[in-house]
Amino acid sequence: MKRLLPCLLSLTLIAGCASGGTASTTPAAEHPADEVVVVMGPTSEPEAGFDPAFGWGAGEHVHEPLIQSTLTVTNADLTIGYDLATGYSVSEDGLTWTVTIRDDVSFTDGEPLTAEDVAFTYNTVKSSSSVNDFTMLDYAEAPDDTTVVFHMTRPFSIWPYTMAIVGIVPEHTYDSATYGSNPIGSGRYTLVQWDRGEQIILEANPDYYGEAPKIKKVTILFMEEDAAFLAALSTKSARAETTDEIAGCAAAMHSFFALQ
Repeated sequence: MKRLLPCLLSLTLIAGCASGGTASTTPAAEHPADEVVVVMGPTSEPEAGFDPAFGWGAGEHVHEPLIQSTLTVTNADLTIGYDLATGYSVSEDGLTWTVTIRDDVSFTDGEPLTAEDVAFTYNTVKSSSSVNDFTMLDYAEAPDDTTVVFHMTRPFSIWPYTMAIVGIVPEHTYDSATYGSNPIGSGRYTLVQWDRGEQIILEANPDYYGEAPKIKKVTILFMEEDAAFLAALSTKSARAETTDEIAGCAAAMHSFFALQ
């Protein structure tokens, strides 16, 4: 299912496209067709890492977390689709949302993802997030392995859109001090390497429960705009997207991951 990804990954990583950053891709001849290398400005790197409780997937740069699964997804036409969720309903007073989830999903460490993980994630994000406002949520609970119930402090009609940006973390191994650097998730990609200030390498999750990503490896390099532009120019067939091509960059990156 297509996701709303404004730029490649539509991550904090790629925010440089809209802020004057330079993105360049290496020649197809140098890399397999299912791999891509992207060069972005150093300010595009997620300082707090890949923890949803500290803004990964939400806040200033809203996007699909990729490393983690979400309950819902926002489609390209802004409608809501399902990721982990198989259905949801809301009470007449708008104060209780009940969501059923898949029973065939595991984290990358092999442990099953259950509604307990979902409830834990939302309660953690509510208590810890300095990026998002979760005052509309009172608490979440899991009456069984495939049902999570959200108790709200007030009616909040766009809650399904909020469920599209909160990546689910594993309760059994979550540590706020280390998770951002070593995330365990169940999303389409896994973080295999992060050299701070230099690069991030993502690889397709071989055990992903949905359609397998066509791009198997994504490497994001962080460097200053001038250096990235010169690096692109030094490679005959490389294509550099400059600040004069922001619209083209966004369109190209959106189309790239719309294929996933």
